[in-house]
Amino acid sequence: MRKIIAVPCFAAGILALVSCQKEISENLASGNVPMVTRSMTVEGDEWTAEGTKSVYEPGTGIYLTGDESMDVYYGSLAVSTKMSRVTDVVSAGGGKYTITHPEITDATSYDYNVITPKLPTTGTNSAGTSITFRFSPVQTPGQNTFDPNFDLLYGQGVRSADAMLDEIGITGFKRITAPFKVEISDGAGVFEGEKIRSVTTSFSKTAVSPDNDNPGCALVGLFYLNFGIDDYASCKLNSVKPAGNAVTAVYADGLEKTGDNYPVWYMVNPASLDSGELTVTVTTDTRTITRTVNLAETLNIEKDKFNILRFDITGSGYTVAESVYTDFTALSSGSLSSSVALIASNGVSYSWGFERCSIETQSPLPNSLSPKNKTNGGKITLPQVPGKDITRIRLYANPDNARNNNVITLNDDTGTSVNFNSYTETDDALACSGGVLEIAVPESMRGTTLYLTSTGATKLNGIALVLEDNGDNVPEIDENDYYALFEAGHSIEINGEVYNIATHTAYDKLDVADLTLDNINAAGIHFIDNTGQTEEKTITGTNMGNETVLIGRYKDSQPHIRFLKSDGTDGQMSIRNTVIFKNMHISSGHGTSMFATSGAKESQNSILVLEDCTLSCIDKGKTIISDNHQTKSFISVTLNNCLVEFVNDGSCVITYPAADKGKTDFSGKGLTVNNCVIYSKDLVTGSIISIGTSSNQTGTEDIDIVVTDNTVYNISAPNVLVRAYTANSLTVKNNVAYYATGEYKSYLSAIYNGDFPAANAEITGNYLFTQYSAATNFWALVHTGSFKDPAPEGNFLHNDAGGCILSFDTENGYFPINTAVVTNGAGADYDTKYWIAH
Repeated sequence: MRKIIAVPCFAAGILALVSCQKEISENLASGNVPMVTRSMTVEGDEWTAEGTKSVYEPGTGIYLTGDESMDVYYGSLAVSTKMSRVTDVVSAGGGKYTITHPEITDATSYDYNVITPKLPTTGTNSAGTSITFRFSPVQTPGQNTFDPNFDLLYGQGVRSADAMLDEIGITGFKRITAPFKVEISDGAGVFEGEKIRSVTTSFSKTAVSPDNDNPGCALVGLFYLNFGIDDYASCKLNSVKPAGNAVTAVYADGLEKTGDNYPVWYMVNPASLDSGELTVTVTTDTRTITRTVNLAETLNIEKDKFNILRFDITGSGYTVAESVYTDFTALSSGSLSSSVALIASNGVSYSWGFERCSIETQSPLPNSLSPKNKTNGGKITLPQVPGKDITRIRLYANPDNARNNNVITLNDDTGTSVNFNSYTETDDALACSGGVLEIAVPESMRGTTLYLTSTGATKLNGIALVLEDNGDNVPEIDENDYYALFEAGHSIEINGEVYNIATHTAYDKLDVADLTLDNINAAGIHFIDNTGQTEEKTITGTNMGNETVLIGRYKDSQPHIRFLKSDGTDGQMSIRNTVIFKNMHISSGHGTSMFATSGAKESQNSILVLEDCTLSCIDKGKTIISDNHQTKSFISVTLNNCLVEFVNDGSCVITYPAADKGKTDFSGKGLTVNNCVIYSKDLVTGSIISIGTSSNQTGTEDIDIVVTDNTVYNISAPNVLVRAYTANSLTVKNNVAYYATGEYKSYLSAIYNGDFPAANAEITGNYLFTQYSAATNFWALVHTGSFKDPAPEGNFLHNDAGGCILSFDTENGYFPINTAVVTNGAGADYDTKYWIAH
């Protein structure tokens, strides 16, 4: 049970109990100051949940998680009014902390204050009578919650804790800041499903504090909090510098729509804002939209409530411009001193230039890009966007941006100087604009190479560029050409991983006629051009030991290759590293398997991915993938969206031989066959996955087997279509199998280990269509030599001659599913198999 400390639309109590036990330890080494060490336990139900900071739970409220980052201040009012920051606060989880600080001479008691969270930007004022809390105008909230770095809670002062007592009193926490949620809607449909990258909410009128003795206020800025040792109620903001009435949320990964809107969360100072102008600026993946409206009445942002503002960004009077946002918070290298390709929010890679720049880290705040503070400062060269001019530049400050004035200069051959800082009192202070410095690019500078220089240690979360067409003819990119898309900065996704020119700089283009084992085995990405190819290309050699990606260049056709041994006979390729094939046609010839671990002499275990491929000529007793080395294994094997053709009985897609065949060590974790068509022109017997035997299991207790959304045509399983003797989990889901006639002897999926838990299996949504009249049970969970557990509900057998398939094209593996009968199976949507459907 959690103790809720704020609930939607209702004030709530926020008391947390703290009991402290004290230990005194002295370091008697010469010159060292004796230290005081105390243990502190924050008690209460809200400390039992897992996490690292206070969090928001929809429908529940805000609560503490038990492992908050605490900032503790200590002193002795009997000796001095000055309080100091404890530099060593250690959390042991569950609300337990250890604090250590120097002993104060002549102190017979100690006074403590606690705030959370602990930030590197927080400290005491020069007099030691209050806390300075840098409340950033730029925050980085999560998908459906606020940025916990600015959920400020203040602990009641613990007064006169006797230096010799174990118990030092009770601390109550109260929330200083307030959650402010802006629900962004898109009435005109401008977003087109894009994510939000940033939202700036700005008010034209100065905020007013609800405290009568503090009429001047701000939503964000540099806050001063009284310690409140003598009077807990006086623990409040006593001044804010400057008067910042705009705040920005930045989303490195993009904010997705939830229901009918995009929930944008801020943490702000509780305040009232008189009627006046409200401006909201939203940057999505490809555009920046701004709308200003007049508030008809005072907007009150109250503490201990969820304050909600609903705003249609594309309502009356909005403006829209093309833009791209580039995030710097994910960068981790210590310094940047050259051209770097970075992926922008539109998915395209652009080249940035950096001189004397560095990536700064101040955990738990986001990483930032900073031009170094040298005599001539750092330099950022903005990217060129083909066919576009940059009209505006939006610079997003990091919460740890420097306090002193920095001067950012926009240059080509001449420059424009702009003051840049979050915490100054100048009219153009960044806090007043939500921590975003927007620079208008003069028309005379548009179309030229632009760069920014800084005289100070400016720290940036990211930069958005607002664009307009410049009339230049931009060559159209052939969407059918993977190589052209990659070179233009677009990403290619393979098995959930993203490949682009920014992250994978080693790549080339090879003509299929020129392929050798040496050039396809070289580390990097190889785009294979099959223009003019009329017959399969044979490649001599049977070992691939580098991290290699082979991609057929054109989406609508596949380079056709076949591996041979040095004597010219058919060979199987031994995989010794991570090897990926995409959009390739690979033949094995007759009498051999296609891929194996049998020659894996190196220390690496292997990963093999086959995506959007055609795999043909799998002969009797042979497989696509055979994990048959004694001590080296595939870590994982994935077949996704492939066509697999069997030509004789006894073929298999994946086999892991039993221990009696020589395998003594196994490190495999995953086997996945997804959205594939596995077929034969004539009825044959075969299987998809076969692992081990009843007497010799292969050590596959940790492997996860996934066989989903496949179409199996003209293959009758003589034993089990998906079979393993042991596994960690088995998922056989939404598959469609069809054969017209032929004796079906056993089951379509089974684990032979009788102890295999049913909870680890998901066998559902599978269909078998056949005219074989003796068919009964087909989708098994456990088979121990005699049938044990029947198929779970949700699997279906139909005595049907072919009503599930609209047409039969055995030459091309084209068996589109009749969706009026069943919507499962790979053939339900052949558009995913681009080389056939187009």
